Amino acid sequence: IKGLYLNTSSRYAGLFGQIQTSGVVKNFYLTDSLIQSTSSDVGSVAGVSYGTVDTVYSNATIIAQAYRSGGIVGHVPWHNTTAYINNCWFDGSVTSTRSVADNIIGGLVGRVRGGTNEITNCLNSGNVTAKNTSASAVYTGGLIGVIESSATLELKTSLNIGMIGFKEGSSS
Repeated sequence: IKGLYLNTSSRYAGLFGQIQTSGVVKNFYLTDSLIQSTSSDVGSVAGVSYGTVDTVYSNATIIAQAYRSGGIVGHVPWHNTTAYINNCWFDGSVTSTRSVADNIIGGLVGRVRGGTNEITNCLNSGNVTAKNTSASAVYTGGLIGVIESSATLELKTSLNIGMIGFKEGSSS
C-alpha cells in the first residue's frame, strides 16, 4: 500500500481504525504515507488493536495531537484480550504535538493499557519526537510509550535503533 493520506479529527486513526479481538492484519508494506490526527489513538496500521498485526513494514509519517500515538498501533486498550504484534518494522516518524494533559508516543505502540500482550521480532528504526509546550507529562519510548500496571507484556527479540526526542517550546 503506497501513498495513504489521512487527515482526521476522529478517534482511532490509521489504515484500520480498530482491529477487533479475532482480527488479523498481516503481510503488507505501508509506504510513503502520511497520517495526521487531532484526536486520540493514532497508528500507521491501526489506531487501536485488540487483535494481531503480523509481518508489516511501515515508513509512514505520523503527526498527531493525539493522546496515544504509535508507529504501528496507537493504543492497546483495557480489556481481557491478548493483542499480538509480530515481525513488524517501523521506519517512519511519529511526532506528537499534544500540548495538554499526557503526551504518550512510541515507535511501535503508544500505550499498552491492559490485557496480556506479546510483541515479538519487531524493530523500530524510525524517529519518535514529542513537541509540546505545556503537557503535564510526556512519555516517549522507542518501542512503547507507556505500559500500564494493569497490563502484561511479553517483549521478545525486539529492538529500537531509532531516535527518541523531545522538543520543548514548540507546537509545530
